[in-house]
Amino acid sequence: MWKKNIDGDGIVTMKRLGPWARTLLAFGTLLAIGVFTVFLMGFDNFISQAFKRNSAFYANLDAVTGLPFLGPVMDATTVILQIVAEVLLIFMYAEQWPLWIAVNVITSLIWGIVIWTDPTSVGYAVPTLVMWLAFLVNSVYGMIVWYRNSRTGVQELKAWMNALHK
Repeated sequence: MWKKNIDGDGIVTMKRLGPWARTLLAFGTLLAIGVFTVFLMGFDNFISQAFKRNSAFYANLDAVTGLPFLGPVMDATTVILQIVAEVLLIFMYAEQWPLWIAVNVITSLIWGIVIWTDPTSVGYAVPTLVMWLAFLVNSVYGMIVWYRNSRTGVQELKAWMNALHK
């Protein structure tokens, strides 16, 4: 896919979605999050019991917020946003970056909540939180570069790349 959109200088053509496509993407993503949340609320209870997956996080989050659906919503949101962002990445659309940022913010919040509600988790949760915060920094940087280059055009990017190689 990307090979077809690389010019002679090795620069990838960056694209942006139009307003209609953005609206469809937002609606489809929200619908998928809702469907996956319902699935997780039913199926994840079985998984939680069978493998003790997320049970402490969901229980602690429910105790703190009083919202039993918040854990599955956060899980469903990160999964669906990652899938949508990856598809946008494959097709070289700049709109992937806000989704990656949202994934990294939500996942960082999840791990922050794990640390806050279960202090015994510090040994494994802090390194994981640091990793997701690094992903967040990377996605913000990626968004800045991608949007700047898609807005200013390929010629400026080529000049910048040539300056780096001198």
